Amino acid sequence: MYKSGIFKTPNYPKNYQYELNCLLYYFHGLSNELVKITFTTFNLRKPIEKKCIDYLDMFTTIESNNQMAKHSNLMNISSINYSRPADYRLCGDLNDFPQNDFYSISSILLLIFHTASKIPGIKYHQQMGFIGQFTFDLKSNYQNNGKHKENTFCDYEFHYNKLLNNTIKYGNFFSPFYPSNYPPNIKCRFIFIADNNQRILLTFHSIRLKLMTNEDNISNIERCSTRNSIPVQNDFISISEMYKNKSRTLAYLCTNLVNIQLVSHTSILKLDFISRSPFYQGQGFHGTYEFVHESQVLPSPFLEEDDQLVETNEHEEKYQNSRNNQDKLENLSNANKSRLFFADAGFTSTRNMQFHEDEYSSDPDFMNFQYSNQFNNEMKSKYVQRKLIVSKGPVNRTQGIIHSPQYPEPYPPSIITMYTFIGQPTEIILVKFLFLELGNSNK
Repeated sequence: MYKSGIFKTPNYPKNYQYELNCLLYYFHGLSNELVKITFTTFNLRKPIEKKCIDYLDMFTTIESNNQMAKHSNLMNISSINYSRPADYRLCGDLNDFPQNDFYSISSILLLIFHTASKIPGIKYHQQMGFIGQFTFDLKSNYQNNGKHKENTFCDYEFHYNKLLNNTIKYGNFFSPFYPSNYPPNIKCRFIFIADNNQRILLTFHSIRLKLMTNEDNISNIERCSTRNSIPVQNDFISISEMYKNKSRTLAYLCTNLVNIQLVSHTSILKLDFISRSPFYQGQGFHGTYEFVHESQVLPSPFLEEDDQLVETNEHEEKYQNSRNNQDKLENLSNANKSRLFFADAGFTSTRNMQFHEDEYSSDPDFMNFQYSNQFNNEMKSKYVQRKLIVSKGPVNRTQGIIHSPQYPEPYPPSIITMYTFIGQPTEIILVKFLFLELGNSNK
């Protein structure tokens, strides 16, 4: 049995023929496998008035006990009922696709290729059809390591477990049907529960909640700094926890991202995933969780919007303190100004701060005020390091390398290192991570 291979239209790379009523591509893995197909070329006639002329119907949600799974019927195309709507109808060009990779839910994936008659009076360029690669992958690679909650579709709990011969401190979590696209109109809740002296480290390796486009880059990332800032029809993830008897949010994630890491303040963390887009459901998310001792990590800052959850008087007092801090910063910007941009984990709103470089140098605690309400004095006093990198202007363009303390050796525990980049008023700052590994790397 082949574990991988290619499939293509007849006569490829020459033009495919017209009036193909039904050309079937049938992929059937073992019961513990799923099917992945990747298109490398796809070139059919362009749609007219948003309707496909030639198209490829894809069925990814066929149950294994369906009669199509029986080998005795594989070649009897007339016995296959494909009148149900396809999960995907593909036409046009590969560049118009929301994604190039598709996965089955079960061990079966079905493609049906249909071409119409030649349309008089319309001259088409070369239509080669398509070529793709198929592979069979193990379903076990995409299983949540938590316990599924009864009578729910996608609620899980992830516990720190002490066993006789082993201790489970980490694992994987996935959106429903991952790596296939998640279904619409769902609400999922993941609860992570550690020991009292532990914190939860969440790492999102991939998040795909929107159409994949060529414009997906850092300057195009949609910011979700508050619940109200999330567009009404966007799918999103929220990460929150109870802190000092209040529900506090660490991040809202509502777009396509990779390698996002968050650390809890307490031993219980909640992840909510809500799908409400009527147009498109993405691949979802894949992440890992790890339970680590509280002395080994620094918690991620809470989103500022959560101040709305406290009582009015306290909220007004916090707002006034924040306003005073902002006024203090603005008073430092009378001379030649440099701008510092920084954002919390989870791509929250960018905060713009302006200050005079000499003032900063004489105030070693300049960066500390934003953390003062979140970290205790003991935490702030441990191994605080500051690194200041100042641009010398466009003539002497500054670039270089930064690294964590003691790299390539493991960094020490309970450390706070602040890297501050100061550019000229006409410059922006680009930071690119070539290597990033936090938490327990022995797994």
